[in-house]
Amino acid sequence: MDFFYVDLAGVSLDSDTVIEKSKWFDLNNIKFKPDPFPSSNPILGGKNNDKTIFLEKSSINDDKYRANIFDIKLEQWETNKDVVGKPKGFLSGSASWISDEKTGLAYSFNSVSDGIIIFDSVNLAFVNKDVSNPQNLFNGKIVTYDNYAQVLLPSGQILYIGGSIGNENDKQSMRNILTYNIITDTWQMMVWNLLDLLVINIVSNVNLINHFPGQQYLEYNRRVTQSTF
Repeated sequence: MDFFYVDLAGVSLDSDTVIEKSKWFDLNNIKFKPDPFPSSNPILGGKNNDKTIFLEKSSINDDKYRANIFDIKLEQWETNKDVVGKPKGFLSGSASWISDEKTGLAYSFNSVSDGIIIFDSVNLAFVNKDVSNPQNLFNGKIVTYDNYAQVLLPSGQILYIGGSIGNENDKQSMRNILTYNIITDTWQMMVWNLLDLLVINIVSNVNLINHFPGQQYLEYNRRVTQSTF
C-alpha cells in the first residue's frame, strides 16, 4: 500500500495535464505509522481541515472505534486515538466521507433506510442525533447506495452523482441526483440537465482547491464511478 501526496498548486483540474514527478511526495518512510496500515476511506477534517482521519473498529471491542490520524502540515501520525460513541446507523468498512470545512463535520451515506452518518472530526466523536432518510424516494425499499461521486455545495447540499443502487448492475442515472441538505436535514431527488452538471463540476473543482491549499492527499486506490445518462 502506498501513501503519498501530490502538490496541485497551479495545476488545472479541467485538463489532462501530466503532473511533474517533482510534485509527488512519498510518505511511506515516515516513522511511527499505524501497523497494520488503515484500510478504510479517510476523512478530511480537524480544526483547520489539516488532518486525514482513518476510522477503524477496535480489535478488542467491536462496538468501539479508534482513529489513526495523519497531520498534513506536520507530516506525522497520531495512532490509536479514542473515538467517542459509535455510528447510529449502518457504516460500511468502505464508506466514503465528505467534510464541511466550516464545522469540521463529516458525512457518510450508505443505507437508504438509515440516512446520513455524521462524524465530528475535531472532537473525534460520532454525532448521534436523529436524522431523516430518503426511503420514500426509493418506493420504501431498504437498499444500499454506493460507488457514487459526491460534492458538497456552498448552499449546504450534498449531491450524490451516479453510483449503484442495491447492486452493481443497477446504475443510478446521472440525470436523477439524490441530494441531502446538511442544514435542514432533508432529502430530494432532483432532475438535472447537462448544463447543471457542468456547473457542478466547476463548483466542485473550486471547492477542491479551497479545501486543499496547494496540496492534495490521495488514497492509494481511487474508485471510478460508473453511471449512465
